[in-house]
Amino acid sequence: AYPTVDYGFPPVDYIYWFTYGSGPIGRVTHLWFLRTMFFAIVLFSVIDRYLHNKSVIFRFIIAATAPGIGVLLKFSTGVELVPWGMDAVLIALSFIMIGSEIRKHHHVAPWSKSKLVDLVGLITAFVVYTCISTINEFVNIGKSVYGNFIYSYIITGVIGTYMVGLLSYYACKRFISLERYAAAFNKVGQEVYEIHPLIIETNVQLFGDIALAGTLHQWPRAPLLIYNFPLAIIISYLLAIKVISRSGILQLIFLGFRKPKEDAIKQPFPVPE
Repeated sequence: AYPTVDYGFPPVDYIYWFTYGSGPIGRVTHLWFLRTMFFAIVLFSVIDRYLHNKSVIFRFIIAATAPGIGVLLKFSTGVELVPWGMDAVLIALSFIMIGSEIRKHHHVAPWSKSKLVDLVGLITAFVVYTCISTINEFVNIGKSVYGNFIYSYIITGVIGTYMVGLLSYYACKRFISLERYAAAFNKVGQEVYEIHPLIIETNVQLFGDIALAGTLHQWPRAPLLIYNFPLAIIISYLLAIKVISRSGILQLIFLGFRKPKEDAIKQPFPVPE
């Protein structure tokens, strides 16, 4: 007899979770954020269509209440995972709207003010970020785990954005070529963003049981983590510029549109043919 494939649950359960749009419980994959970002962007597009030229107070109210409504969906229904991850969608919507307001008022201007102000700001931001993250404890939005207070998560996200923006400014200022490489890499950022979870899972399946991973007692999977993420990014980048960028169908799948030929990717990194 031929061996059968064990999917971990019967076909009826598979149909149920497929219709439910989130889960199964305990088996939420890294791809949950693709569904979340799709619905969040759709919601943001509709809201921005009608409120982009209205008073900021309307957009502020939506951004401020969306995370709370998302959490309320879980606790009011009593489920462990909200159908189609609508709680995560509303939390993501808040972040998108906050980012949109920052872009409107700050544009692409540097986050830097002066070296002294930046140093004080960075140290203060890091201390506040660390304290709030520690108090809020573990968060996994994909599994509807919000920590102790969802708005602590929102605050740390905004503070983290400030720190990354400031550090990126100084990094690009110190290393001139870095900005060019980052801009070129960003041209395939969405493709890399969507592919790398699949590569990470592939790496786990192929290399997860290597002997090196069992040498550390405190953090046995540390060696896997150290090379897994960089390797996933590199492989995803190669697939994006070598495969997806050359296929109109794949571009449509990963981007929702086809890039014009004149926008062909210019490789800033040496890639073997």
